[in-house]
Amino acid sequence: LLAQLCLGLSRSASDLHLLAAGRRATMGGDDNVKVAVRVRPFNQREMDRNAKLIIKMEGPKTYLTNPETGKVRDFTFDFSYWSHNKDDAHFATQKTVFQDLGVSVLDNAWKGYNCSLLAYGQTGSGKSYSMVGYGEDKGIIPIASKQMFERIADNQKENTTFKVETSMLEIYNERIKDLYNIANNPKGGLKVREHPKTGPYVDGLQKLAVSSFNEIDRLMEEGTKGRTIASTNMNATSSRAHTIFSIVMTQTSVNMETKKATDRVAKINLVDLAGSERVASTGAEGDRLKEGANINRSLSVLGNCINSLAKGDSRHVPFRDSVLTWILRESLGGNAKTIMIAAISPADINFDETLSTLRYADRAKQIKTKAIVNEDPNEKLIRSLKDEIEQLKAVLAGGGGVITPEMLAMLGGGGAGGGGGLGGSGSSEVDELRRKLMESERLMREQEQTWEEKLKETQQLNQQRQKDLAAMGVAVSVDRKLPHLINLNEDPSLSENLLYYFKKGVTTIGSKNQEKAPDIALAGLSIDQLHATVTNADGKVIMEQKGDSGKTFVNGKQITKGMKVELHQGDRVIIGQNHIFRMNHPEEYAKWKEEREARGESTNIDYEYAMKEMADAQIQGIRKRLEDENREREERMKKEMESLQSEMERQREEDRKALERQEKEFKLQRLKLEKEMKDKEKELISQAKDKSEEKDLKRKLKQMELDMKKEQKRKEEELKRQQKEFEENKKQLEKELEEKQKETERLMKEKEAEDRERMWLEDELVRIVPLINEANSISEAMNKNMDFGLKVLKSDQKSKAQIAIKVHNRITDIKTLWMQEKFMNRIYLMREQYINFMETGELAEKENDAFYDPPSDEMIGRATIYLESLAWLIDVNDMTPVFDYKGKEEGQLVVEIIPRDGKGGQLSDDLEEIDELKGKLITLLVKVNAARGLPIERSSGVFVKFNFWPEGSPVHKTKKTSLNKRSINPNFGFEKEFRVKVDDEFIEWLRSDAAVFEVWGRPPEDLLKSNAENNAAAAAANPSSIAGTSTMVRSTIIQDMQQRRKSTMPGGAGSMFVDGTLSDPAGIVNVDLLIDVDLHEVHRDGSVRPAKMKEAEAGSGKRAMYKLHVGCSQHVVITLGQRGNEPLVVESVDSVKVVKVQGSLDPKDAKGKRKKTDFLQVLMLKSSKVVSENGHENLVSTAVWDPHKSAADVLQRKSKKGERVLVTVEMTVKMMNNPPVKFQKEILLKMYPLESADRSGRATGTDRQMSEWLNSEERTSRLKKMGSFRKVMMIGQKRGVRSLLK
Repeated sequence: LLAQLCLGLSRSASDLHLLAAGRRATMGGDDNVKVAVRVRPFNQREMDRNAKLIIKMEGPKTYLTNPETGKVRDFTFDFSYWSHNKDDAHFATQKTVFQDLGVSVLDNAWKGYNCSLLAYGQTGSGKSYSMVGYGEDKGIIPIASKQMFERIADNQKENTTFKVETSMLEIYNERIKDLYNIANNPKGGLKVREHPKTGPYVDGLQKLAVSSFNEIDRLMEEGTKGRTIASTNMNATSSRAHTIFSIVMTQTSVNMETKKATDRVAKINLVDLAGSERVASTGAEGDRLKEGANINRSLSVLGNCINSLAKGDSRHVPFRDSVLTWILRESLGGNAKTIMIAAISPADINFDETLSTLRYADRAKQIKTKAIVNEDPNEKLIRSLKDEIEQLKAVLAGGGGVITPEMLAMLGGGGAGGGGGLGGSGSSEVDELRRKLMESERLMREQEQTWEEKLKETQQLNQQRQKDLAAMGVAVSVDRKLPHLINLNEDPSLSENLLYYFKKGVTTIGSKNQEKAPDIALAGLSIDQLHATVTNADGKVIMEQKGDSGKTFVNGKQITKGMKVELHQGDRVIIGQNHIFRMNHPEEYAKWKEEREARGESTNIDYEYAMKEMADAQIQGIRKRLEDENREREERMKKEMESLQSEMERQREEDRKALERQEKEFKLQRLKLEKEMKDKEKELISQAKDKSEEKDLKRKLKQMELDMKKEQKRKEEELKRQQKEFEENKKQLEKELEEKQKETERLMKEKEAEDRERMWLEDELVRIVPLINEANSISEAMNKNMDFGLKVLKSDQKSKAQIAIKVHNRITDIKTLWMQEKFMNRIYLMREQYINFMETGELAEKENDAFYDPPSDEMIGRATIYLESLAWLIDVNDMTPVFDYKGKEEGQLVVEIIPRDGKGGQLSDDLEEIDELKGKLITLLVKVNAARGLPIERSSGVFVKFNFWPEGSPVHKTKKTSLNKRSINPNFGFEKEFRVKVDDEFIEWLRSDAAVFEVWGRPPEDLLKSNAENNAAAAAANPSSIAGTSTMVRSTIIQDMQQRRKSTMPGGAGSMFVDGTLSDPAGIVNVDLLIDVDLHEVHRDGSVRPAKMKEAEAGSGKRAMYKLHVGCSQHVVITLGQRGNEPLVVESVDSVKVVKVQGSLDPKDAKGKRKKTDFLQVLMLKSSKVVSENGHENLVSTAVWDPHKSAADVLQRKSKKGERVLVTVEMTVKMMNNPPVKFQKEILLKMYPLESADRSGRATGTDRQMSEWLNSEERTSRLKKMGSFRKVMMIGQKRGVRSLLK
């Protein structure tokens, strides 16, 4: 209040002068913010992905096409600039954009108006290109600066002088950096303050006087160097920072009659805003710290301000909610003429971001500003400031600081009660007054300072800046003979700004935070005090790694302590976490360029090239394997098509020749028969002796003629039958070819989808791997005891892969997964907290700690329940294993699914399968009863969630168990009825799909506390046990990935196809198993033959049903094969069990219920051996089963009419170097009387007979009926098994 009072008292004198000045001010009308939209060409990434053009421009209109729906939206702006294709007639050049926008900015500034030009858009959309330009293709800022001084030169008058001052700042994470004073920015950044006369300003920001374009151009270049250094030191990408380049032009006019000077001041703000890409909410949703990150606050607040201003609600605009909007307050809603240029991408892959940008710009054009000409008599302003200073001094001296109610009312203050003297105030009020006094004195000094003094001060600051850059090792002058490193940056405008020369002899590289600074001083993570040395001697440049913990990579390969590497022209050097360079060697350049051009390689070694090289070093194994597989698959598909077409042609030709041969034989037989008939007739006539014999002869001839016609008719019918068979065969072959072509098209589409996903995954890995490295480095630097690793999750073949981050808390020993969006949110918080830690040594409070996660719900695993038995209207009643994302069994889930009629009642026993209910309603009662054997470390707050039919329906959840106690065997008692109309899609879902039930829990609080105490005790006894080196994502990730044979696995819930625990590669490979389970019946004569089967109609599909005979034993024949050329990983079948029998009762049964028998019948293994089949190794195991000895009565008698039995067989398979795996197979059968047994078919009782059977066509035909089932597994060569049910 005292500060407001003193300033208010000073206004009483100065307001009179301002009032007079205001009468002379030229008022501007209400102007809308002008908005221009500019579209760039496709970039290399978009071209590599065959991106489609979705932008069209006609005059001021911009049209955007939704690539999924084809719907077109149109927007109208002041300007729409088509800069996509240079060959188009309406292509907009840099000059075009400047003529429309830059010239108007200069014109308004010349008249004395404040002006602002804001560039908005997603990262890489071309904002910096429009504002600054690249190379010789200059943007608005340099062109405007140059033309400003040209105008000044053309308007020199005796009574008018021009003064130009410039400043350049960057806002990152709500911290302001002075880019002209990068070496001496205060900790926490500069502060924004507000003065009643000058408005918001940045306290301590250097405003440098310039007298020519060359000076301002040099300052822009050095400001960009400062921006690059700030970006690198903070590891902050430029896309996340705002840059404001300000020019203040003052025209001082002297009235020759009165000799009074008047200033006309125009401030030009040229603002390059941070990237506007949208933040996906999927992973960050629910993150307790998602609102804590300042990284997007400025843009969010800017959007809120624009929304409020667009609605005309100027009273509630949240300018002060971010430093960006506070600084730009006048530009957005006050005394300024403002232009926004929105930069957009033309590609369909950026549709969402482009739409968001266009909507943002569309709102901005509704904002109105009211600009005035900024004229003020200079002497009166100085006199006003002097009066204000005197009054402030008087208050501080205690000579007049009485606060009266009248004064408070004048200042707009409230509250009751009188005031006392200053002596009654606290020290904070005195400090505030002193600060206000210093502000006014500084402002007065600026007003009284002569132009020559300002130029001299600028020169001194320039010299100091040169010294600061030189102290960091940054070159301030160019020496074209010395080899050097040149920086590379994600933002092209920040690349190649910093040069670090290697002097003759030894150059040291290290951190700048030490007494004796190294020759090249770098800041940031993973930089040792003496990091490396570079020796430049005899034309060779040798780098030697000196530090232990620091990281250095040359051409994607890490060099460790003591290693020496010779650096050559074009080499990529990465020092620490975020310093990326290209090596320039003048003596080698010409030869290097010639060699690369001869090989057809680019000489443009940029940031993307260096980062891609790092990623390639890690994912080259994946890429090579995928390319080999794709090539093999294409060749195989091509050969199969060619083989099929060749076979069809051969079959057609054989059929045609056979038909022609039959027709020819038929004609010959007919002619022969006719000739025989005539010869016989002649013979009989000549032998006839009387009329009676002749009559008898004619009768015989007539009979022979009838017989011949019958034979001819029979042969004609046979020929027609053969022709019909030929046509049917032809149609069948054509159908097979059509199906094969459809299958080929499907596989090609899958391949295209896999290729797109692979490219996306590679892009994401390039982006995310360095961030994981950084998180580990920050964790180590701040002693957080957290390790971060990479996981790529894929729930099934159809779903898109997701990147997740494994988080291991070494204190509590708790391991969790963060989804990518949550990790991205946290990494920005980690940087913010790391910067604060380095500046102040303070750590964030626990509740705001980016590394801390309180106990939360974590997925224990997924249980996959197959629904095929429901298609036969048989209940599902399973205790199903729960597998985590590694494939480890984490317990079992007890689920029942009971089919009922549309009203929820019992189904009629006359119904045998789901097809009979087509078009009607059916009720499925889902019961989630309990879970058993869950892990104790996630045994509190346990619940199950799932979604049922239709796919994409809402998620259903059971109630959570208690959070205060553990429960490894929780009971849920959950029931939910689903009423479904039976159609083909639903039937297909039952027959071929599964329901996935996710089991969730959280760590019990007492367990976390116990783990922390135990680990703390262990750490006290052995400090290295806990505070070890954090896991780093290094090139060892690839040693793990290179062993994988497939990148995308068809799999069940929770399947995962990249495992990135990089410090402990598990040596995991994919194994694609084919498993056949067949029944061979033992007849009374002792022979063993394949059991007869028939196809049971099932509406849209068919299923094999075995015909077994009461009293006969069965051989369960299990064949395990493996796709690909790898050695067989299956060692043996350890056990075979019948675990469930389900069958329907007699329809006359009064209760009308389905009967199910759950029991355990262990079968006796007869033999198990590896045999060769078509060049592949198979393991064949035979188990003996006596159905009549089981407890199920449906296996001990003849099945009744309409009765069917479903038997579940479980086998335990031993895998090489891995724990056993259990598989289950459902077998449909029907029991017949013993006397009806048919002993036809190939015998399989002996080893030789079985071997012959395995390679027979009869078995191949049988497999088509009964079908194999497939298991795609991830096998750890060292440990762990992943079974993916499909």
